[in-house]
Amino acid sequence: MKKVLITGYPSMDRIVKLNKAPMVGHSSIILNQDSNDIFYGGCSINIAVILGKLNVPNTPLIRVGKDFEQIKLAEYLKNNNVDLSGIMKVDDKITSFGYLLQTETGDHVTLFHPGAHSDENFVPYDEELFKNARMVVITINAKADLLETIRLVKKYNVPLAFGMKLDETTFSIDVLEEIFNLVEIIFANEYEMSVLRQWFKLNSISAFFKFPKLKIIAVTKGSRGSTIYTRENEIIEIPVVKPKRILDTAGAGDAYIAGFLYGYLNNLGYKKAGRLGSTISSFIIEEVGCTTNSPTLETLKERYDKNFKGEEL
Repeated sequence: MKKVLITGYPSMDRIVKLNKAPMVGHSSIILNQDSNDIFYGGCSINIAVILGKLNVPNTPLIRVGKDFEQIKLAEYLKNNNVDLSGIMKVDDKITSFGYLLQTETGDHVTLFHPGAHSDENFVPYDEELFKNARMVVITINAKADLLETIRLVKKYNVPLAFGMKLDETTFSIDVLEEIFNLVEIIFANEYEMSVLRQWFKLNSISAFFKFPKLKIIAVTKGSRGSTIYTRENEIIEIPVVKPKRILDTAGAGDAYIAGFLYGYLNNLGYKKAGRLGSTISSFIIEEVGCTTNSPTLETLKERYDKNFKGEEL
C-alpha cells in the first residue's frame, strides 16, 4: 500500500512552563512538575502519529540515535500505526531533543539539539520508498535531508505538501523557489505567509499560483481559524473548533496539517479538509504534548459532526 512520507526533525520534547519570560540575570520559576518528562514531537513525528491513528499508511524519514529503544520512541510509533521502514539509526549519537519554554502569555521559545538528525550524519534515503509514495510532506529539516527530498520528489514525480517554518538557514529563497515549483499544498501561518510574500515580492497570496503545480494554500490564523486559497480563485474560510480546554498550544499547526491531509487524501474536498484540520487541532491543545491527545477516527468524526452538523465524512 502506498505511504505518505513525512520529512523533518524528530524531537524528544521537554515542556517547561515558566512564571515569566527568561531574562539574563533573573530567575524564572518552573511551574510544571513534569518538565523533565519526554513528549514525542518534532513536525515529522506529530504528523505521522496523527495520520497513523487515522489509519493513513505513513512513515517518517528520520534519523534516530542509540537511545531509540530506550526512550521507547519505536514502541510509541508502532502503537500509533506508524511504519518504521523510513527510520535510520545512528549508533553513536542520540535522538534529537528539545526544550519548549512556555511563558506566562502562552508563547513558546524552543531550544533544540539535532543529534542524529544533523547534516553530519546524513545518509541517502531509500529510493524504493519514493517510487511507491502516495505523497511527500516537507517540514523543517536538516539541509542535506531537504535537498535529498527535493531530488527524489523530482525524480519520481511524487505529490508534495510543504509545512512552512521560517528557518532561513534551511529554506533559503533559492531552495524555496525549487520547492514551490514542485509543491501541491502550502501550509503557513499568517506571519510566515507575509514574510514569503515579501521574499518573493508578490502583491497577494493568490499570486503564488504562478507556480505550476500549486493547488492549495492553507493559511492558519490562530483563534480566527484558517483561510484556504485555491488555484480556481476560491477563498474558503474555516472556523476554529472550540476545545474543551486549552493546556498547551504546541503542535496545533502540525495537527492542522495532518487533519487537512486526511481530508485531501480521502477526496473529501477542500472545505472538509480544512474543517478536519481545525477539528484535530482542537484535540491537541487540550493536553500537554504535541500528540498526547490525538483522536481516533471515531472520536474525530464525533467532534466533527457536533461542530459541522449535516456534513458527513
